[in-house]
Parts: sequence; structure tokens; C-alpha cells
Amino acid sequence: MELQIDVPVDVVESEYTSVLEKLQKMVKIDGFRKGKAPMGLVETRYIQQADKEVAENLVQRSFMDAVSEKQYTPIAQPHYSFERIKRGEAFTFKAVFETPPTVVLGKYREIAADERTVAIKDSDVDDEITALREREAKITKRESGAVKNGDYVKIKVKRLNDPSQDKGTPPAYKDYTIIVGKSKDASSLDKYIVGMTAGEERDIDVKYPKDYYIKDLAGERVTYSVRVEEISDFELPDLNDEFSQKHQFTSVAEMKTKMKENIEKYVTEKNRSDAKASILQAIIENSTFDIPESMVQTEMVLLFRKMQERIGYQIDSIDKFAQIFGIDKDEFLQKLRDEATQSIKTSLVLHEIAKEESLQVAPERTEEVITAIAQRNNKTVEEINQMMEQSNGRPRIENELLMDQSMDFIYDQAKVKKLKSIPYEEFMRGAS
Repeated sequence: MELQIDVPVDVVESEYTSVLEKLQKMVKIDGFRKGKAPMGLVETRYIQQADKEVAENLVQRSFMDAVSEKQYTPIAQPHYSFERIKRGEAFTFKAVFETPPTVVLGKYREIAADERTVAIKDSDVDDEITALREREAKITKRESGAVKNGDYVKIKVKRLNDPSQDKGTPPAYKDYTIIVGKSKDASSLDKYIVGMTAGEERDIDVKYPKDYYIKDLAGERVTYSVRVEEISDFELPDLNDEFSQKHQFTSVAEMKTKMKENIEKYVTEKNRSDAKASILQAIIENSTFDIPESMVQTEMVLLFRKMQERIGYQIDSIDKFAQIFGIDKDEFLQKLRDEATQSIKTSLVLHEIAKEESLQVAPERTEEVITAIAQRNNKTVEEINQMMEQSNGRPRIENELLMDQSMDFIYDQAKVKKLKSIPYEEFMRGAS
């Protein structure tokens, strides 16, 4: 938006008087004690400085008065322009600024969505416990002997008939570590290396089923060159109450019960979250947006900073970032822009729904979150509240809670179809 703002001459004069009186007290002119120089002399010598300060003061104050009167909400620093400012004349300037984005909501009730369900079996719990035991297994390298089920084996693998491989570039080995016999995948390589010895190399043909979960391999016959590098015994710790207590359970029985509950909770929350995302995306696609470029740019900067925090590598320049990580700068920028735009649209839609439905965050819910933060960080609630006040953290918490509330609302209003249960192993393949 662009506003032309006219400041009356009496307001201009009042500001000049105030600025010049302040200057008179601050400056020292030869022949006069500090603060005692005549006003006329101060004005003659410092009029340009006074012009600048008066203009800055009038622009900022008059702009805020104008947008308040018009009930506009600037979302970025405005750009000001004026021809001149002079004592004894009215002052006119222009302000160009961006207002908050607008969204026209599409349909957001009774959105159709599918939600997966997963059948959790006792054997799935046993597999999770086995994985926990494997992390504490005793690994002892063997100097001789052949590979057998249960061994911990390091292998090198390369595909010999990869159609995507550049014909001028020979295939390269990749390193893998496997526990032989563990995989339930009938196409897994581990069953083919049983009986091999360290240093032995073998070509292996694998025919993948047409419905194989890795699409590039589905229905393909693939030849691999496999070399066994190292064979180790793999001794799991005993599954007993002592092991359970080490992992904060009182017994093996409690460990299995609690772990099954945790798995069921994770699966339910993940499937519900995916369904919510599907519903939200449908609402976004049915809505229209008017998003200022400055907002997209600001969000892109925030996303870039978060990415640097995640990888623990601080690089201010996107050019340098792309160069170091070997990525295309233009593709990276487009990805950032797409993510930023999606993030803004998500926020706009959820806030608009909250407004339409008069959703509000209960104060006690905010206090629950703050209490949980205090407990996680071994601090008192008072300490966390003080930190929140300094960092303006409470509004952010309330905003996140309101977004969650909107998500719950659209989910509760949606037509959600629960799909036929799939095995936990298949679910985990899709989640990874």
C-alpha cells in the first residue's frame, strides 16, 4: 500500500522547536559555554542536522498515527520518500508498505481423507526388543570360519547390471554391515552369503517380486558382486529382568507391555498426523492466497537458519552453502521458496479457521506446556516464565497450541476412512 501523509505546519514547527532546544543543550560553540549558545546561532549552524532529525521523527510518528487511524497492519519496514522538509512549511511524505497476507478459505469441513491402521503383533514387540539388545551386543571378530546365521558381517556390494549406470564409469562398491539371517525380506542378500569366508567374492543373482517395496527393483533380475570383508560373532545380552531394569522397566513382562503401548501410540499418532496433513493440504488447495514477497523472503531466511542449526554448520551465504554441499543453488532456492510458501499457507489457513470457529487456547493448557518445559530442563516454572518474558516465548507457545487446535478441529470435522490394517513391518518401511 502507499500512503501520502500531510503533516500540518504547526506540528512541524513544534518538532523543530523540540529538536533545536535539545541540540542547544548538547552542542558547544566557541565563545559560549555548553548549552548557552543563542538559539539563532544554533539553528544557523545545525539546521541540516535538525532537518534530518525532524524528518525522521515526523515520518515515524505520523506514519504510526496514520496506519492506526486507518487500521492497517504493516508487516515489514515501510519505505519513505519526500521532496524536502523546511521550517515554517507543512511536510508531506509518502510511505509504501506491505500489509498482512489475505486468505479466502475454501471448504474446510467434511474433507474426505484416508487413515492407515496397523496391526501390532507380539512378534513386532519382540523384534523391537531384539533391536535394543543388538545395540548392546558383544562383537568379536573371527579370524577364520564361514558365515553363518547370527553372524555380524561387513560386506562390499556393487550392482553389475544397473541400467542407470554411466557405461563409461565402472560400478563402485558400497559398504554394508548386516546381521545374517535377521532380515525377513526374501530378497535380502544375507541368505546368499551363508558359507562364504572373509575375502571371498561372489556374483549373486536376485529376482525381485513385481510388488517389491523398492520400485526401482520391482520385477527386476539384478546381479550383484558381493565380497565378504569381515566376520564377527554377535552375542546378544540375555533378556532378563536385569536387562529390563537397565532400560527403566521393572521386568521383562512390563517391558513387553509398555513397549507395545509405546509402539501403538507412535503408530496411531503418525497415521493420524498423516491424515491431518492430507486434510490440510486439501483445504490449502481449495483456498486462495495473497502473500507479500517480503513475507516469503523472511520465511526463506528463517528456514535457511533452521537448516544450518540442524546440521551444525553456520554459513551466511547461500552461494557458499550450495558450493560446500555440492548442490544447485537455483534448485535449493526454489526448494526453500516452496517450503516457505507452504509454511505460510499452512499458518494462514489454520489461523483463519481458528478465527472463523472462534477457537481459543485455554490458559491452563499454556501453563501445562510451560510446566513440562520446566520439568524437562530441571528448572522452576518461575524461571521458565522469566525466560519466556525476555524472549517473548509465551505468544509463540500459544500460537503453536492454537495451530494444533485448528488441526484437531479439521480432523474432527473430516470424513476419515480407516483403511485395512497393514503389518507393522510394512508401516515402518513407509515411515523410514
